[in-house]
Amino acid sequence: MRLVHIYQFKFNEFFQSYTALFFEKIWGMVCKNQVSSTKLNEKLIQAVIRYLSEMAAFPDLGEFYKQNMMSLFTILIVPNISITDDDIEEYETEPETYVKNDLEESDTETRRR
Repeated sequence: MRLVHIYQFKFNEFFQSYTALFFEKIWGMVCKNQVSSTKLNEKLIQAVIRYLSEMAAFPDLGEFYKQNMMSLFTILIVPNISITDDDIEEYETEPETYVKNDLEESDTETRRR
């Protein structure tokens, strides 16, 4: 995901012919719920959200985003800002560690920030 992002936004002149293909693949991954809301996927989810948010600036995709805004929120955004079963389990078993980790990550890119 990071490589696609780098090529798309740093080397756009070389990657432009692949933009639609990669956007479709990433959007398909999101729609098929292949990116689950777990701690293991936090960085991937953050990268997908960042990529999709930066792609929203492309005029060609404006209509696509208008038509798919509800899907974007219901499939990707809301599940990843909600508390997960992993969060609840960590809070119940080690509340001090949960609070410490949550506070330490407050200035970094995590799924709930």
